[in-house]
Amino acid sequence: MRGMQSIRRFLTPPIIGCFLIVAGCCGAALYTLANYRPDSSSARLTENNVVEYRVNLKPNNGIISDPYLGMGRAYAFDIVESVEIDNFYTSELSSPEAVSYTYEATVSFVARVTNNGPSTEPGHIVVDELLETLISFEQEEPSGEFKTEESITLSLADYRAKHLATQASLNFPTTGEIRIDFTVVAIGDKYVESESVRSVIVPISEPHFIIRLGGKETQTTVFAGAPTSRNAFLLRLAMCGLAAMVAFVVGAFFARKIWLRKPLYRREIDHLLRNYHDAIITTSTPINPNSYKERVIIKDSREIIKLADTLNEPIIYYEAPEVACFYLPKGEVLYAYFVSKPLEAPGTGQVDPT
Repeated sequence: MRGMQSIRRFLTPPIIGCFLIVAGCCGAALYTLANYRPDSSSARLTENNVVEYRVNLKPNNGIISDPYLGMGRAYAFDIVESVEIDNFYTSELSSPEAVSYTYEATVSFVARVTNNGPSTEPGHIVVDELLETLISFEQEEPSGEFKTEESITLSLADYRAKHLATQASLNFPTTGEIRIDFTVVAIGDKYVESESVRSVIVPISEPHFIIRLGGKETQTTVFAGAPTSRNAFLLRLAMCGLAAMVAFVVGAFFARKIWLRKPLYRREIDHLLRNYHDAIITTSTPINPNSYKERVIIKDSREIIKLADTLNEPIIYYEAPEVACFYLPKGEVLYAYFVSKPLEAPGTGQVDPT
């Protein structure tokens, strides 16, 4: 018996340690799940790229006395002196991040094939040439938010010559226009990568023209976190699960080893106390069998369990030094089942309750 106790003392700490590891891994997995935020490593960039313009008129043009005309009107080319354009750009970033902004204002010449008939669709582009870059700069923003206001003034007569030269070199009629692009490119340290373009299209080949605007005034882009962040989250969960599984298997191995080393009589006693604890009352005071007129010895543990269920009476358990006693008193009859504790070969036997 001393050898058995030594084995149990040796095996019990590893079992406790293994199941503590299982509990720790489960706790770590739950903590990882609770703190996982799919959007925590993402950013939302909202950009406003606003364009306003006015058309300055030639003084003393004999037609309109106002110095300029506002947006959304038709204009006569002969009395137009210049077009003044203002660009207002702002950006807002949901998660602070260092972002590099590149700003450009460029002028391009576009020639299109003249449509025949009533079609309102623009003709096919035959020339799209960058003429000049009016504004260009780069700015670092530690928090990711950026704001700028830029203005340019264009003399349309300076670009009319470009259209006439292009028309003279082609053997088919074309229309000409200039396109002013306000482009902002945002590149962040982590996730942000965006481009916002607003365009002002000014016809320069017709006696009367209407200015058009292109691009989005407002755009919102959500940049998801790097795929590795989600992979790292799954890897942590997998590692917790694997560690818990290994610790559980090792702990179960040691527990089974202890269980298999128990004597048969001890296994039977523990089996009854564990599986039928609701029907068994443990006492430290032995029952006096002589106080009952009839004493019946049960030879099978299952029979006394069935009998307790049939009589609807609890079983009283008392463990003596050499025998474990399971008593079932009913009136003047005492039913008893005994598990003996031999010193060498464990087994089940019957002891006279008298």
